[in-house]
Amino acid sequence: LEQKGEIERIEKGKYLIIPLGAEKGKYTLHEFVIGSTLIEPYSIAYWSALNYYGLTEQIPTTVFLQTTARKKNQDIKIFGVKYQ
Repeated sequence: LEQKGEIERIEKGKYLIIPLGAEKGKYTLHEFVIGSTLIEPYSIAYWSALNYYGLTEQIPTTVFLQTTARKKNQDIKIFGVKYQ
């Protein structure tokens, strides 16, 4: 399915289902939805949260996730978006 372009790999064992009409490489979900699949429990934090609630005009280039859990790889890039 991945080779056919019907799904995209987010990380090991986690995939994004691509809608039938979407062009290859042109479809993605909101960064926060993808971030929510990376670790649990989680919360959107720091500049990402401030921007979401309109408390800053700066657009972060990284989606910051806060958690109490440990994760081996803390810097992840998915679909050109950096998650930390």
